[in-house]
Amino acid sequence: MDIFITKIHRANNKKLADELYLPCKQVLKDCDFHDTYKNGKTTFFNNKILENNEDFGKLYKYISSQIFLYISDLDVDKKDLELNIKGSWVSEMYQNGDHGMHVHTNESLLSGNFYIHTPENSGKLVFSRHEWMSDPFCLLRFNNPNSSNSIEWSFTPKKGDLYIWKSDLPHRVETNKNYSRIAISFNVGFNG
Repeated sequence: MDIFITKIHRANNKKLADELYLPCKQVLKDCDFHDTYKNGKTTFFNNKILENNEDFGKLYKYISSQIFLYISDLDVDKKDLELNIKGSWVSEMYQNGDHGMHVHTNESLLSGNFYIHTPENSGKLVFSRHEWMSDPFCLLRFNNPNSSNSIEWSFTPKKGDLYIWKSDLPHRVETNKNYSRIAISFNVGFNG
């Protein structure tokens, strides 16, 4: 019997990723470098910039539809439930960039990434168990690692991939070994 399973929703829309490549590059071009985001650029520090840009309207509709699929799979009561995207930002990670372990719990329930540009060796998206700092299983070696016995699980994002997860799930990005990796991240809450 499995208990307390964490669901990761995954979908793909390469066409939308292609449509958003140039708008993302334009938004990033107008963005300043920030000391806390080394080896890249991000609009995180002005995370309302995408909401005011009509080029990203299709993205919000796509994210919304996928979130409702995600919560339907979890059998969430959707009556009177209104989606509220609490923030979104585009980031471009340059060569040797990475992103340490973190969570997104600032009043959001779900978080996600939509991948615009992911050349080979762009850095995997790695999820860890909630107890990653004190998991006694880290002392064991498993013959056949799987989602039940692994301490962490990684995905190699491809262009157009969308991942959605519970906001409190620890995650990180491995070192990018390519010149450019572009992703749009977001946090979502619900009204009602």
